[in-house]
Amino acid sequence: MEDVRSTSELALEANAYRTAGVDVRAKAALNEFLSRKLGVGAFSGVASLPPLRDPVMAVTVDSVGTKLKVAAALNRHADTARDIVHHCTNDILCSGLEPFAFLDYLALPRLDHDIVEAVIDGLQQACHNAGSLLLGGETPELPEVYRPGDYELAGMMIGIGERRALYDRSTVRAGDAVVGLPAVGLHTNGYTLARKLIPENEWRQYSQRLGMTYGEALLLEHRSYLKQVRALREVVTVRGLAHITGGGLYDNIPRCLPEGFGVRLDADRWRLPSLLLELRDRGQLSDAELARTFNAGIGMVAIVPATQADLAIDTVPDASLIGEVHAIEGQERVLIEGRLQ
Repeated sequence: MEDVRSTSELALEANAYRTAGVDVRAKAALNEFLSRKLGVGAFSGVASLPPLRDPVMAVTVDSVGTKLKVAAALNRHADTARDIVHHCTNDILCSGLEPFAFLDYLALPRLDHDIVEAVIDGLQQACHNAGSLLLGGETPELPEVYRPGDYELAGMMIGIGERRALYDRSTVRAGDAVVGLPAVGLHTNGYTLARKLIPENEWRQYSQRLGMTYGEALLLEHRSYLKQVRALREVVTVRGLAHITGGGLYDNIPRCLPEGFGVRLDADRWRLPSLLLELRDRGQLSDAELARTFNAGIGMVAIVPATQADLAIDTVPDASLIGEVHAIEGQERVLIEGRLQ
């Protein structure tokens, strides 16, 4: 005889799952809300590709990291949502392509409608500013993975463009100029150390040095360089871009250089953000720590011909000529001369 279960029995099974920590009904309601808000449905996002002659695609994925601890404590969830879009946008720019579509992953111990809506609002705003589609994502409820008050936010950006737009590291030459675009804070790296030096009990305190609370300084946005990079591409030959994220200046700049080349940077040509000065004083941090764990105040580096350096600086007024490319033989690929200040 066929096993036919009543609606009440099925409801009991659903209640058992909810008692165990996962509310599938709440997830279904959330999916319906997100479908209405984002205009996507089914099981994947679909988009029409623009007409391209020789199309190529780039894909990058990253997470906000422990900056989320600050955002969660201060109820500033939209801030870090914009951060992850900006972060991935910058990564796509380093390929030479343009942001096209973004998908997010937001995992929580319990579904919290307010947090989800704030995150989606931040994602939508940042994607709109980048000219990127927000195709949806995934929002799992994982009570045994994340503690109450914690959550994870990650994202994936798809970039597209013509093959001829891709950067070719082999075009970089000795003597090329290194142009630095300033960071506005820590962006999304180094927060495990930063939170130890500026603990949570200080995040709501105002700092004269920083001109804001410590928490506000820690939540300064991960800057998007989309407008600046587009402007540079219009007037100069950009031979390479390096997004200064985890590993700082030392690990990221070599990623846009050919083998046998490095850069020599002059620390006197730019200034550290006040937050980095605060962290250096509190932790007695070396310049090497500031330039590897953090971004040393530089969020993006562009390699351009030396003859076009002045034009690049004129095009992006807050940029600085911070060094030059040189051939190396067994040396460190990134040399910083002088003291960061």
